[in-house]
Amino acid sequence: MYFFKAWRQSKARNWFTRLLSGLFWSVVSLGVLTLALPSLIIGEPFRTVIATLWRVLIG
Repeated sequence: MYFFKAWRQSKARNWFTRLLSGLFWSVVSLGVLTLALPSLIIGEPFRTVIATLWRVLIG
């Protein structure tokens, strides 16, 4: 994912687009590392904890 982020930033025309591209891919990478990957490894207990936290904090 890091190489894809670097490739997209290199294709950006100006500094602002580069900044937005870097920010977007940083958020995507963080989401994958903190939510998707543990969910695949741990499975249902992790999803239950996340759903409970979501209900308590947001809902």
